[in-house]
Amino acid sequence: MSNINDKPSEVWIKENHPENGLFRVYWKDIIDNYDGGATLDLDEGEGLRYEWYYKDGERADGPSYAWWPSGNIKQIRSYKDGKCDGLWIDWHDNGQKSSEKTYKDDKYDGLFTRWFENGQKKSEGTYKDAEKIKETFWYENGQEIPIFRKIDIETHSYCNRTCDFCSDYIYPRQFMKEMDKGVFSKIIDELVELGYDRYIFLFRYNEPLSNLPNINRCAAEVRKKLPKVKIGINTNGDYYRKGGRDGTEMADMIQKDIDADYLTIMDYDDKFEEFWDEDEDGGVRMMKFDSIGNMCDRGGTLKGKGYFDDPYNTDELRTEACYEPERVLAIDYLGNITFCCNFRIENPAHKDFIFGNIEDISIVEAYNRATEFRESVAKSIFPDPCKYCQMKPGRFSRDNPSIGNNMETYE
Repeated sequence: MSNINDKPSEVWIKENHPENGLFRVYWKDIIDNYDGGATLDLDEGEGLRYEWYYKDGERADGPSYAWWPSGNIKQIRSYKDGKCDGLWIDWHDNGQKSSEKTYKDDKYDGLFTRWFENGQKKSEGTYKDAEKIKETFWYENGQEIPIFRKIDIETHSYCNRTCDFCSDYIYPRQFMKEMDKGVFSKIIDELVELGYDRYIFLFRYNEPLSNLPNINRCAAEVRKKLPKVKIGINTNGDYYRKGGRDGTEMADMIQKDIDADYLTIMDYDDKFEEFWDEDEDGGVRMMKFDSIGNMCDRGGTLKGKGYFDDPYNTDELRTEACYEPERVLAIDYLGNITFCCNFRIENPAHKDFIFGNIEDISIVEAYNRATEFRESVAKSIFPDPCKYCQMKPGRFSRDNPSIGNNMETYE
């Protein structure tokens, strides 16, 4: 906030503006762009600082102006009936715009854009009656800043199953290779820099509970460096499945052995004696195979194969826009980065949708490499691996998702 004659500017203005008529203020005894004296006397002034009108003690309808000490325009405001209304524009002292927004009846309404001093866009948001619909951010070098809802990190390779609805059916992962510790730390350190505070799921095409020391080491690093993040685990439950043990017992045992906020147990074989969709208090979600209900051919990997052999195969082209690539980040055990849960390095048809390796580039760089892909699928323009995908928006990629009964809802 700027100061005038050692007072906050809003206080000085309130004490000195007229009840009605023109209010014109000049700079005086300038200290810097934000501090210094002011006068209502043209002869004492060192250039215009403010100019607007009052009516009955309130800002009159129409524009209000402010200038920098240099004489460059600083801002134009618009009022109606004493309220913010219409286009508001601010400039940096170098003449570049710093922000532009529209008010309607004292509320943000429409586009709100901000710029760096070099002219590069800093942020752009869309509002309706003060409610933010969408907002995008950029670094000063022009790179877009990702705002992920969920991040999947595959901390090791091994899965004990080759289910026919999973691409492990074609590319089995029945070998154990852990993600390099330095690679995992680089991922987490970059997320610290991004201020990430949502969800990290420590799994992908592996079975996380096949290697408890690995999953617990990784969870501990997340807890230490990203204390606000909620940790999730998806498991087939096989390593805790024993005769006579029901779903509740399994969940209790798993939660004692791992540090996770959100646990999904997939009952593919319909062998649990007890089953529920959501546990409101314990962060547990148990899914029977026939209740999963959001299958796809894994980017064409399973088209006409396994679970998707006739009559389950589909030749129906996708028409629904996909927003997963702008909301979800996935990194495999080798450090390969993609923005769709279906793409994997083993499939040659997916190579153009692996946007780099964390050992060579940053998450932000990979995200910006994927800009054309993200924007095209959001407009229902699909590359070959996506053309027949009928996957519906999931818990994290649908609009305004509610992530479990005990989790928050967010944009």
